[in-house]
Amino acid sequence: MHSDVEADGISQWVNKTVNAYMIHPDVEADGISQWVNKTVNAYIMHSDVEADGISQWVNKTVFAYMIHPDVEAESIFQWVNKTINAYMIHPDVEADSISQWVNKTVFAYMIHPDVEAEGISQWVNKTVFAYMIHPDVEAESISQWVNKTINAYMIHPDVEADGISKWVNKTVNAYLMHSDVEADGISQWVNKTVNAYMIHPDVEADGISQWVNKTVNAYIMHSDVEADGISQWVNKTVNAYMMHTDVEADGLSQLVNKTVNAYIMHSDVEADGISQWVNKTVNAHVMHAIV
Repeated sequence: MHSDVEADGISQWVNKTVNAYMIHPDVEADGISQWVNKTVNAYIMHSDVEADGISQWVNKTVFAYMIHPDVEAESIFQWVNKTINAYMIHPDVEADSISQWVNKTVFAYMIHPDVEAEGISQWVNKTVFAYMIHPDVEAESISQWVNKTINAYMIHPDVEADGISKWVNKTVNAYLMHSDVEADGISQWVNKTVNAYMIHPDVEADGISQWVNKTVNAYIMHSDVEADGISQWVNKTVNAYMMHTDVEADGLSQLVNKTVNAYIMHSDVEADGISQWVNKTVNAHVMHAIV
């Protein structure tokens, strides 16, 4: 990645992309799958895999593991393990990188009603340990919190995919773009936000949705909205690095490869070596019954 491109830029780009492709209720499973294809083509990180090859692989993977209702939670969990092993558990992953990855992950395979509560709970437990930054939160507490949250907001049929996506946008918008929010501050802010918006039963999905619409419109989409200087920063970043029409999928792929090498994998692991490393990791961690 260009040294002058911060992780926040990617995160906001993902937010904008998600807002454009995934929030509209007219985007069915097929639409999501197309969006995933585009996303994976942009940052799947295998420099030796051509865009066409990735597209085929994504079609096969997405249709086989993520969207079809005949896919059990166990299969999704294995796929998630592989993903997490590939780019989440390394201490050199910055908070922003993890957050944007969570954005992508949540939109890609957590909002599907065919994912059982148990599978999501396990995945969230593992994910929370990897990205939550809360050293004072014990495993037991996280598990209870996750169960409560999932049961209340993610599994119930009255919570539409749009609601979840908007909530994630809201959370990311609130703590991901502010360069003056340190890791410790994020932890406190997240606790406060979660307690106020996610756990209390008096916060309905509709209310959150309206608030998020207002927030998203104000902070992300409208170029003429100042919103604490965030809009200026977003416009500058997006216009300068992400949204130019001269950035093709191949260019993005290369840029992400560089980013992944710099932020996620150990610096001594080249793109070609990533595949071997993932195989080794998957064999060691993914197939064990305890996972």
